[in-house]
Amino acid sequence: MCGIDFSNDFPKLYPLRFNIVKDTKYRGPDLSKNIVKENLFFGFNYLSITGTHKGSPQPFIRNNNILIFNGEIYNFSLLKDNLLKKKIQFKTDGDTEVLAACLEYYGIKKTHELLEGMWSFIYYDAKKKVVTISRDRLGIKPLFYSKKKNKYFFSSSIETVRKYFLNNSKININQVIKYLKKGSIFESKSTIYNNIKLFPPGNYCQIKKNKFIFTKYWNLNNDEKFGNSSFKKFNQIINKNILKHNNYNVKTAIPLSSGVDSNYLLKNFKKNKNLICYSLKNYENDNESDVIKNKIIKKYKISHRFVDCKKFSTKNKINNFIKMLDYPIRSFQPIYQYLLREYAKKDKVKILLSGDGADEVFGGYKYAVPYRVSSLILDNQLSKAKKFCNEMEEFTGQKAKVLFLHGKKLSKKKMTLKKFLKKRILKTHIPYWLYIDDFLSMKHSIENRVPYLDSKLIDHVFQWKEDYFFKNGKNKYLLRKHQKFKTVSKQKFHKPGNYSFVYSILSKDIKKVLVNKFFSTHKQLKNMINNYTRDLYSKNQKNADLWFRVYLFSKWRYYKKI
Repeated sequence: MCGIDFSNDFPKLYPLRFNIVKDTKYRGPDLSKNIVKENLFFGFNYLSITGTHKGSPQPFIRNNNILIFNGEIYNFSLLKDNLLKKKIQFKTDGDTEVLAACLEYYGIKKTHELLEGMWSFIYYDAKKKVVTISRDRLGIKPLFYSKKKNKYFFSSSIETVRKYFLNNSKININQVIKYLKKGSIFESKSTIYNNIKLFPPGNYCQIKKNKFIFTKYWNLNNDEKFGNSSFKKFNQIINKNILKHNNYNVKTAIPLSSGVDSNYLLKNFKKNKNLICYSLKNYENDNESDVIKNKIIKKYKISHRFVDCKKFSTKNKINNFIKMLDYPIRSFQPIYQYLLREYAKKDKVKILLSGDGADEVFGGYKYAVPYRVSSLILDNQLSKAKKFCNEMEEFTGQKAKVLFLHGKKLSKKKMTLKKFLKKRILKTHIPYWLYIDDFLSMKHSIENRVPYLDSKLIDHVFQWKEDYFFKNGKNKYLLRKHQKFKTVSKQKFHKPGNYSFVYSILSKDIKKVLVNKFFSTHKQLKNMINNYTRDLYSKNQKNADLWFRVYLFSKWRYYKKI
């Protein structure tokens, strides 16, 4: 992974060019470089994964065209072979020059049809005087931007945009309130800063005479055409698109639980002699450690380490974590993911294979079940809906009657299962987790890969009939049927560490925060002190994340001097 910065704000940024790349050196510690050409600033930090010599670091210039690129092109070898057949020559061995050659030879539109991978890139066509900015289909790699009149700035880091382009970055209070109350983050182009936007996934933008022209090049296909006769095709698709995320030459890590997702990754990547797995222990309601230790580790005989969550059990350590953040987080969970990556960095891990997205792609969450009921009701299959509710009762822990009524309520909103999952993938939860996983990994100079969020795999799965997401009382039916081994059932999981902190260690601080000017002067926030007192008395676990956000946001604002 790498970090990229780009702007036309010249000469203002020229004296600051070395500071800009220095601030994000954690994204690429192997090399930092910047150039200015035709009043355009290109900054780059390099973390080498595929390139084996120093011919491919960036900004990369080919035939006077300039490319800065953060990510991995998984099919670059195939693309390179095809270009070699067309007598296109290469001087380097990595994916950067292949991407540059594709853009030059095929053009912008065709290149996007060919690319498989994760990326954010900026390409300057010197002959046409056109800048093209692109982000991968799911938005796995981050990209933020700001525009003031005819000046603009793009960066992998939102903090870099704020610090070097905006002198007075004002808070978007409406976004802050959504964040505090619901944990809403990156659910649109907007951020909590008025003048900074998130570059939309699955889009490229061409800048011509300082005008931004966006083109959406990818949409998730959810036409239903696959069923029982298509399992062979599914097996081929998942095997091909999961395995292409591996790299046998570098130290690779898998965060391991007792569930289906990480165990499937382990099964596929266990032959990697550079593989190591990590699991959390000593978080509240920890009931997975024994299963992982006595069944999974013994079975696969893998290199494995437990990450002790007690190491983040003090307010001082929480504050240090908050101080490091470029952007607020919605819950306590990323703190433990940060700790896991600290272990991985000490073990010299280069790639981390995350199970993010499997629940959204295959249908994993129990609260998604009512949306399947809603689909059946909308299709006038009431008897099938009632039967389905009975089958899923043990999995959801809800009576069949309650499930049916919940689904009936959702059907009035015409919310089907696929619409619900698609919303989580493209608009709500996955955009947030992609950002935070990338940020936490890059803070430790580790490349984060998400095999379940491969666009070709998602396109295929979403063309299956909804029957194959939840079936026979099980979730993730397609994934379970594909596996040839029996996984241990995932233990009931509680978000680790939330409520004991907000109702004990942080309680006095939260009360102080709630009476400060920011909260007391906003109508939608000033009653929160009474609500917290009530939740503190009852130890309301349901609202623990909300109060953690209140504390975190207050501290974060203080550290950022906003």
